[in-house]
Amino acid sequence: MTFTARGLYASTSKERKSRGLFRVLLIIGALIALASVFWVVSAILAYSTTSTTTETTDASGVTALEIDNRTTGDVRVVAADDDATVEARLRDNVFSEAVSSVSGDGTLSVGADCEQWFIGSCVVDFQISVPVGSAVRVEGSTGNVSVDDVNGDVEVANSTGDASLTGAANVTTNTSTGNVDIADADGDVDVTTSTGDVVVAGRGDSLSVATTTGMVDVVGFEAPDVNVSTTTGDQALRGVTGSLTSEATTGNVTITADEEFGDITAATTTGDITATVADAVGAVDVLGESSSGDRFIDVATDPDASMWMDLTTTTGNVSVTSR
Repeated sequence: MTFTARGLYASTSKERKSRGLFRVLLIIGALIALASVFWVVSAILAYSTTSTTTETTDASGVTALEIDNRTTGDVRVVAADDDATVEARLRDNVFSEAVSSVSGDGTLSVGADCEQWFIGSCVVDFQISVPVGSAVRVEGSTGNVSVDDVNGDVEVANSTGDASLTGAANVTTNTSTGNVDIADADGDVDVTTSTGDVVVAGRGDSLSVATTTGMVDVVGFEAPDVNVSTTTGDQALRGVTGSLTSEATTGNVTITADEEFGDITAATTTGDITATVADAVGAVDVLGESSSGDRFIDVATDPDASMWMDLTTTTGNVSVTSR
């Protein structure tokens, strides 16, 4: 005697379980697809501008400006002959509303933020004019910052946005991946960045630049004390008339001395050091050593010279020539 029916029941039960599992997986896949579509559509709407408004505010008696832009918008500050003017351009999206504020007496406080209930980011761009000589302080996010010909102290703290500053007095900048371009500075300059490039020109009592992978280009800076530090970024140092201290790890250092200078100290690990000295400068004393790197010195040297270069590398090469 056999019980074939029992085998049929067992087979049918397995088929039902397989079909049930298939339905569950099908439902889960459909839900994932719907969720994906939802997030894609939401992301598109979140970064699509739905409305744009412009707000303008005038203020008198302004001696300082403080800006806190928590949106991805840009900030531009220019010099004015008399009163200050703040123009804010606000761009909303489906999920967030841009808001701005202007307040203060003497010190003008300007702010911007996003009131949002879901994902996305709004934008507030500022165009601001302030009297010449006003102190300017800007905190931004991913937007660019520019300050032109204000001739006051300028401080900028930014994340990934670039900073372009022209005609400022004392300058302090702190950025992450943003580039920094400073022209015609007339005061102390202190620049800190991570992967952003730095270009500096001007005059003052001191210049300090510190970056990781960013390149540094000192076009010309008249100061008694200049300090530049990079990790993998290259350095191009020109027109430095005071004492110069340069430190780099794998970055290369290029020094151009077209006129008399103070003491120059440069040190790298695997980076090369290349120095060019104008014939009109006269003899210099070249010091330093290289562990495994080559040294090529083709310039008038004098151990009693008033100007000296201390150039030290580990595996990097050293070259000093005249022109």
